[in-house]
Amino acid sequence: MALILALDLAMSTGVALGPPNGTPRAWTVKMKGADRDDKYAFWMNEIDRIVHKYRPLHIAYEAQYIGKPNAAEWLFGLAGVTRAVAANWRYAYPRMTIQAVGINTARKHFTGNGGLQRKEAKKAVQDRCDALGWKYKNDDESDALGIWDFRASQLSEAHNLANLRINDGNRQREQGHT
Repeated sequence: MALILALDLAMSTGVALGPPNGTPRAWTVKMKGADRDDKYAFWMNEIDRIVHKYRPLHIAYEAQYIGKPNAAEWLFGLAGVTRAVAANWRYAYPRMTIQAVGINTARKHFTGNGGLQRKEAKKAVQDRCDALGWKYKNDDESDALGIWDFRASQLSEAHNLANLRINDGNRQREQGHT
């Protein structure tokens, strides 16, 4: 069974894991270390441990954006570490894919709206997770679940069709149709 690993990379990284057409599970990894380099080393070991333990065939992570320079450097570094570990695992699993996913693209797919402000977007993602019965503890995990769902829909026609049916029903209710 091909598992998808989705990541909302940050100091508190949301992780979602599961097969397409299944129910993903989510958890949080809090970066540890005295400085940025220690945290990169921690993440390198942690992502390697996760990939070794679960053997996902597909890894998707939130694409980084240019924001505040200090935060941008940190987030681009986490993405680089993630890609390097995945590339190393491709020697053992040549079919492994890794994909950066724009968060607004994932949110548009998952909630139907990719243009909401941060706070409203996170609430919309959590509302969608609640509607699907997916468990999360924080917005890092719910964002990872949204990224997971986006990648699952790309990989599985059945998953994508199930989403279309659910979304159509939600849109009809929102428009006052039954």
